[in-house]
Amino acid sequence: MKRNSLLTLLLLLCTGAFAQGEGFLQVVSKVSGDNETITLSSTGMAEDRDDVYKNAVKSAFYTLFYTGVPGVNEGKPLVECENLLYTNTFFNSQYKCQYYVSAQTEDVRPRREDGIFRATYNVTIAYSRLLTDMRQNRVYDCETAPVVLPTIMTIPYVRQGESLKNVLQNKPDLRDAVSRVQDGFRSRGVRTMDFEARLTGGQGMDEYENNAGVAESNDRQMALAEGTDVYVEVDMNKETVGAGTSVRFILKAYRTESGEVLATKSATFGPLKNYELHKCYDRLEDEVLPDFLDDICNGIVPEPGSEQPAGSVAMRFAIDGNSATTMDSRFGPNNYALRDIIRQWIRRNAHNADYSTPRIVAEEIIYDYVMMPPVDADGIRMDAAQYAFLLESYLKEDMQVECSSRVIGNRILFTIY
Repeated sequence: MKRNSLLTLLLLLCTGAFAQGEGFLQVVSKVSGDNETITLSSTGMAEDRDDVYKNAVKSAFYTLFYTGVPGVNEGKPLVECENLLYTNTFFNSQYKCQYYVSAQTEDVRPRREDGIFRATYNVTIAYSRLLTDMRQNRVYDCETAPVVLPTIMTIPYVRQGESLKNVLQNKPDLRDAVSRVQDGFRSRGVRTMDFEARLTGGQGMDEYENNAGVAESNDRQMALAEGTDVYVEVDMNKETVGAGTSVRFILKAYRTESGEVLATKSATFGPLKNYELHKCYDRLEDEVLPDFLDDICNGIVPEPGSEQPAGSVAMRFAIDGNSATTMDSRFGPNNYALRDIIRQWIRRNAHNADYSTPRIVAEEIIYDYVMMPPVDADGIRMDAAQYAFLLESYLKEDMQVECSSRVIGNRILFTIY
């Protein structure tokens, strides 16, 4: 009985000072690491053996966030500006820690004492990627403007006369290169769209093949539909050099909304033996992608205080087939025609009044593009969903126009009832 009381007291002492940490021991120290990854030794305990490892990982992150680990970030806590909506996801049922743990080994095996399991693990954390995510959510380095990384779709380069289906099926090296570039972006905190998954799902491949060769880039149209800021073409050429193989990569990034080139990079590795070819992918990811991503960001992400727009959207306003309303119908306190109400809102709310000439008929209005402002009234980066919400609110609340909006990538579709 006395032994159980002492154990209970020990647990209270360990957890009482860190009530926010849900009882994490915070027995954490740095084992090794650099600016990219760090390995921490962390101890966890739990009544259920299966929960010991998870609690050890949570303890490592909690210590990093709120106490600091010697040898990491000068021993200072990473959380500088608390945002519980973000940080709580690491410790509640969402267990966001798992997305930043790249490896773990058991240092001290779980042992049970008085019903409590306890063990120590070496946990390897993708430190650079974690910091990028924390900056974006304004909890680390929060006095400076957050780094806003674009959303990227990575695609293979298809030469004239080639079929994308054949490229994906018959060029495994190029397919692997596309996958490694995508993984490289993802490891640096970039949100990516899986091009091949999009194609192989449903009618995607057939639609792409049927539209191949159209005047406007089919890749750009797919990237627009997926709502990506940038699409990156990856090309790969192999050449036999003596007894080895030389591999050349060409990367080219385009701004989805306009098709303008944002960045280009090329690199040649080798000659390499066939069994060493995997090394060229590692070098591509480590030596080329960081500068390539910087070039993309410099072209698409506004500098603090700049007036660079957030991007463009295509907009379509259609009258529901069962409605008696037309674009000539009158609404609002001034009894203006619906076409003029929409046109004036776009005119006032497009960035620098930059928008295409609308195509207007009795049942429909189409804008090929409308430039959105960089941020909304709250100072938060504008996106298509927020832009649609602002216009829908205006039409419903100020003009009494019954409508609904739908956002598909960078396209906004309005239905008027």
